Parts: sequence; structure tokens; C-alpha cells
Amino acid sequence: MLTSDSPVIDLVTLLTEACAVENLRLPTELLVSLAAAAGRDLELRVGIDLTERLNEDQIDEFEGCIDRQDEAAAHAFLEREIPDFRVIVRDRTAEIVAETAARLVAAFGRTEGRG
Repeated sequence: MLTSDSPVIDLVTLLTEACAVENLRLPTELLVSLAAAAGRDLELRVGIDLTERLNEDQIDEFEGCIDRQDEAAAHAFLEREIPDFRVIVRDRTAEIVAETAARLVAAFGRTEGRG
């Protein structure tokens, strides 16, 4: 389960759980592939949400942290400039998992009643 202080989002587990709620069972390889795509989408959506709250200087500062691969500095920046960034990540994650699960149910249907 995703909490507001989770350092890593396990999209495979979240997608597996969402599919289980819908009585949909999929191969692990497919879930891993879908989680990778969902992760890219999550990065994009969260990035858009965060940059909309920053001015150009702040964006440059944050991008510098990312370019240097300085996760501690990037995290400190977010804590300082966008204290509710975890809420944004949590909400976008839930949104993407729900959308992905809905598409899977539409494509594959529920496994309920299958023999």
C-alpha cells in the first residue's frame, strides 16, 4: 500500500492489488511491463504538476539536482518548495493505477466464472 512517506512506489504490487479487486488475474510479466509504462506516465504527470507550481529559477534549481543525480538535494528542494508533493504523487499514483486497472478489465474482463 502506498503511504504519504513511501520512498519507492511499487506499481507492480499496486496494479496486482487493483486487478485482484476486479477479480482479474494477469501474468507477472505483463504486470511488470504495465508497471514500467505506468511509472513513465506517473513521472510525466507528477513532473507537470510540480513544475506548474515553480518559477523558472526554481525549475532550474530542481533540474540541477536531477542532472547531478542528487536525490537528497532534490528531496530537500521538494520539501522546501512544495511541501505537499507527496500528496500529489499519491493522488497521481492512485489515478494511474485506477485508469490502468479499468483498461485491463475492459480488455480482458474479469476472471470470475472462468473455468
